[in-house]
Amino acid sequence: MTADGAGIDPALSVDLVREPDFWLGTLQVRPSMCQVVRDGHSIDLQPKIMQVLVVLARAQGRAVSREELFAICWGGAFVGDDSVHRCIARLRRLAQEETPGAFSIVTQSKVGYRLVVDDLADVGTTLEEASDFDTAMPSERRAGAIRGHGFILGVAAMLLLGLIAAVVAFTRPTQSVYRIAVANFKVEGVGGEIGDSLADRVAAAVSDRHLPIVTRVRSSRGDFNGAHYIVGGDIQRIGDQTKVHIQLDDALSGLTLWTDTITRATSDSDALQDQVAEKVADLMDLTRRWLGPNGNSAKPEAIAALLTATDTMRGMPGTILQTREAFRRFRDLDPDSSKAHSGFAMATALSSFSQTPDTSAQWRTEAVAEARRAIALDPNNGEGYTVLGLLTSAKDLATRETWFSRGLAADPNDDNLPNFLGVFLLEVGRVGEAVIWIDRSVNLDPLSSPKAQSMIDALSTADRFSEADRLIARADRLWPDDVQMRRTILFRSLLYAQPAQALEVLDRFQHADKPLPVDRALIWRAFEKARAGEHSDAEVEKRLAAVSSNSDAGLSSLGADELGASIAALASLGDKEDAFRIIDLARTMHINVKPSVLFEPATRSLRSDPRFLRLASGLGLVQYWALARRKPDFCTQQSTSTVCS
Repeated sequence: MTADGAGIDPALSVDLVREPDFWLGTLQVRPSMCQVVRDGHSIDLQPKIMQVLVVLARAQGRAVSREELFAICWGGAFVGDDSVHRCIARLRRLAQEETPGAFSIVTQSKVGYRLVVDDLADVGTTLEEASDFDTAMPSERRAGAIRGHGFILGVAAMLLLGLIAAVVAFTRPTQSVYRIAVANFKVEGVGGEIGDSLADRVAAAVSDRHLPIVTRVRSSRGDFNGAHYIVGGDIQRIGDQTKVHIQLDDALSGLTLWTDTITRATSDSDALQDQVAEKVADLMDLTRRWLGPNGNSAKPEAIAALLTATDTMRGMPGTILQTREAFRRFRDLDPDSSKAHSGFAMATALSSFSQTPDTSAQWRTEAVAEARRAIALDPNNGEGYTVLGLLTSAKDLATRETWFSRGLAADPNDDNLPNFLGVFLLEVGRVGEAVIWIDRSVNLDPLSSPKAQSMIDALSTADRFSEADRLIARADRLWPDDVQMRRTILFRSLLYAQPAQALEVLDRFQHADKPLPVDRALIWRAFEKARAGEHSDAEVEKRLAAVSSNSDAGLSSLGADELGASIAALASLGDKEDAFRIIDLARTMHINVKPSVLFEPATRSLRSDPRFLRLASGLGLVQYWALARRKPDFCTQQSTSTVCS
């Protein structure tokens, strides 16, 4: 193992997105979702811990050394033994407390760790390594054969790792613009061990995003081994809250490039450390993607602007104007970067939707020019095509889809394009395909709150709320302060969770930042009572319709998510008259109503109404379905709609 880290052969590395599901006894392991499932109950694991579990399962009962784990899961980067110990400790807690009897992890003295299940033949039966075995073989012989096969694989892996290390030693460049040093965090009012633990988690999380080199530094000052960036900070306990201040410095110039502060209850120390670690890793990974091959020549000031842009981008839509200004500065400091132009174009396009008509038109023109400049600099810049698609007229949906398709052809690995295409498909009623594309986007960028929100929306629209609920549990842990995520969770739960669960979500929302006005919260509480059969539907319909009226406190104050939920709620109660009236009123007032609301389970009654065809035609959907020669998904189940005839 080297302190600098080494590349790893793709055959040995663990790409969670592409890992197949497998079983450990009665426990189903789902690497791509970082989940284990037993008896229908799912448990989330951190990506690094899931990688370690996959490596141990692949070994088929053979002991795996710490060196192998470092090489395969951390790319050979030195992050300290604590990182491995933490992963093993978490897996043992999973085995002993959360899924007792499924498996255990044994420490093999002076060798490493072994994963043990009742029948070794059950381990990883869908993994590639196990595919050659005769399933008719008696279990005793089968287990012995697997152990022998695992030993051969282990020896081969060790020889291959040695060869890789030898080759990399001669071919690896001595410097990398992404070389990161992670220093201990200073502590005040808390135990010193949290500083070490947090630094280890940050180093592990950054390594998990496959950044080229990570150096773990055990002192707050000292030799950073030629690192370009230094991550550090301090941890304070104030009352029952713990506050972490994070700082990222440019090692050569000493310029502070980015800072942030994250605060959580002291009782949530473990979740706080994960949130900080994933935030740093996500930010560095996004920055690398934006800089690309220009990283070596980028000025520290440009990198600082980009870090601000990518950080605020995660907080959209509330920070979109800040994102736009940060990308403007990045573009001005790095005018030859295609990504700088497309980033500014995207932020400008998204900002334009909330401006006055004159400003909106001006910004849309500017965004189109910037997108075309980005494509001229790099024809494979998928984001440039995305912007052109977003700014295509809503009446020309076929052309919008064409721009998205061109972008995917130019850059099939872009993580944003599948999300935008998926949202588009939701809005034209192709819900099944939408789920597939958004799922791809989430897998490519698992720490994006907006993409997770899209997935929760898509699964709910596809009548798969139980799956959306699993994402909601993960979102509560990763983005507790994201108001827009909380609103997505709230209104999806109000429509599709069981009434008791929905009321719990509503109570939590009302006790957090930016709650609903009291009168609206009472109406939604009454709606849940109606769903549970404890209130009159007619009374709730009347109260919902009254809020969604043409007044200052009516439609314009709801927001697109609550407006859509109100329409869906009325339709679910059988009040088609008010549902259509509110949609027409919103369109008259130029208030955005997401077209996807028309294809949800709750609005099924609207689709069989003659007024649906008129509405779909006014939204450009009928023309799109004709040009694309694709009818919406609901036509396969609901032939009574005039659209489907």
